[in-house]
Amino acid sequence: MLDSTDMSTPVTRGELRDVLAQVLAPLATKVELEMWGGALLARIESGERLLKQLAERLVSGEQRLIERLVSTEQRLIERLVSTEQRLIERIDGTEQRLIERIDGTEQRLLTELARHTSAAQEDMSTQISVIDDKYDDLPVRVSLLEATVFPPRRR
Repeated sequence: MLDSTDMSTPVTRGELRDVLAQVLAPLATKVELEMWGGALLARIESGERLLKQLAERLVSGEQRLIERLVSTEQRLIERLVSTEQRLIERIDGTEQRLIERIDGTEQRLLTELARHTSAAQEDMSTQISVIDDKYDDLPVRVSLLEATVFPPRRR
């Protein structure tokens, strides 16, 4: 580097270029930093605007999503209530049909039981009448026997 006290020494172009490069380098760097800093600030501000827009879009999207979820939830609840009502109606219908079938079956069983009871009674009557037929003439025979064994008394 040049000595600032010695001004009478001739300086070559190369030396002058070296000295100027050393002196101007920090200035160039400072100017470059200011340029880069300005560009960075502009990009940061642009990024902040983008972030703000994104935040607004997210909030808007969130609100739309919440509205859709609420709407979907309401539709699902309506479908569940409708399905529940249809199931209750089917159960009631099935229950009514079962009751009717049970009543019909009960009536048929009672009719069948009455028929069997009547048949058993007729069979029993037939068997008893056979026994009764054997003794139909018993009163006449006993009267004859009594008349023979115990003749009528004279008075």
